[in-house]
Amino acid sequence: MTIPERIPIAREKDYYTHYIGKYAAGKQFMACIVATLPRPGLPDWERHKRWYAVLHTFDADGEHLGPKPGTPA
Repeated sequence: MTIPERIPIAREKDYYTHYIGKYAAGKQFMACIVATLPRPGLPDWERHKRWYAVLHTFDADGEHLGPKPGTPA
């Protein structure tokens, strides 16, 4: 089987792909929010959790341009 150059991804409501969209000149994006901890197993870990917004951008052909990390909330 040949590996395809491009794999289309359908936007599905209430799933990870729900956060896929388009902006200027047909460019595409996928946004998500993630949490991190400085190290595993911390007592009172909820106090140390940091939240980040990440924006993945793609050109009009679907080529990944990279994530754009936000600042912790």
